[in-house]
Amino acid sequence: MRRFFIHTQGQVLVETMVALSIVVIALLGMLSLLSNSLGINRVVADQYIGSYLAAEGVEVVKNILDTNVASGKAPNEGIANCANGCTFQYDSTEAEPYSVDEQLQFNKKTGLYLYEDGSNSGFHRSVKVSQDAAGDYIRVSSRVTWNSRGGISQEVELEDVFYYWR
Repeated sequence: MRRFFIHTQGQVLVETMVALSIVVIALLGMLSLLSNSLGINRVVADQYIGSYLAAEGVEVVKNILDTNVASGKAPNEGIANCANGCTFQYDSTEAEPYSVDEQLQFNKKTGLYLYEDGSNSGFHRSVKVSQDAAGDYIRVSSRVTWNSRGGISQEVELEDVFYYWR
């Protein structure tokens, strides 16, 4: 005895809707994963940039110290008043007083972060320079702050100590 199943139009419609629902749910899951991945990628990129900007602050001070020593000046000349924070950019030869409102700007043509000539980057850098009482070393602390995804405040602080070699 043979049995034949006849699908009515209503049954086909229900099966089609179930299949479409499964496909839509799968696509929404993938799109949600992609969206979160792109957001996290931006956070990581900002952390990467922030750490390199902090390192650049220390390196600029090191270059100023080396230039001062090579030219016979006092090692801390031009950076002596930075105990409360100063601003430096890659080509600085002297410190500028730090201002909370001043942020680094990104110049798209050169690919450099400067304090002028570019679009606001959201990164703020303050470099503090202090000298011990005996004059044996200079401590440099470079701090970069920015607001990340969701308005969360992020910061990176790097510190280095430069000793006088006699």
